[in-house]
Amino acid sequence: MRIDGTLLPKRGPAGHGTQRTRRDVRNSSFVHGRLSLGDRHIVEVLGTAPVKVVALDCKIPPDRAWFPAGHSQWQGVGLPTVEPFASAWGAPFGDKSLALKPGMELSLETEATDVAIAYVDERAGGTLVVSVDGKERLRQPANQPFVDSDGVEHFIENRRGIRNLAPGRHRVVLRAESACVKILGMNAYDRR
Repeated sequence: MRIDGTLLPKRGPAGHGTQRTRRDVRNSSFVHGRLSLGDRHIVEVLGTAPVKVVALDCKIPPDRAWFPAGHSQWQGVGLPTVEPFASAWGAPFGDKSLALKPGMELSLETEATDVAIAYVDERAGGTLVVSVDGKERLRQPANQPFVDSDGVEHFIENRRGIRNLAPGRHRVVLRAESACVKILGMNAYDRR
């Protein structure tokens, strides 16, 4: 088993190794915790034998708000129209995208202690720059593929979290550098 490209030990404090044929809400085949809030996490099941995944449970914090591309609270001047988006690999973070070009800004004000920006990695993607309350908090290349355990590159929808904001209202500004970045939306979490 690999999570985010890192091989997990077969046994240990997080892994049980018990096979299950149906979902059991009290037990698991494996448990792995403390993944970073707001980031995309990829689970790969390794081996040559066929595997049937019965269920994958993720804990979702309460008081989460989703602002998809095209939501009425997003603000910007000269923004392109919202386009349909279809996920080609993995779980989607929405069905709409907005191609943010260099020089454009997309902003939103929300109550949050953490935010997560959903975007699409593409071979020709630029760099996503995110500022919160006027301070740059994230500079993320949007042209980085996920390389699976077989060495195959996948350009996928992705998500990066910005954690530990002071409780209260924040202005989040997105911009692209060097090339377009497709924006899918933003999650805002209030963990007070």
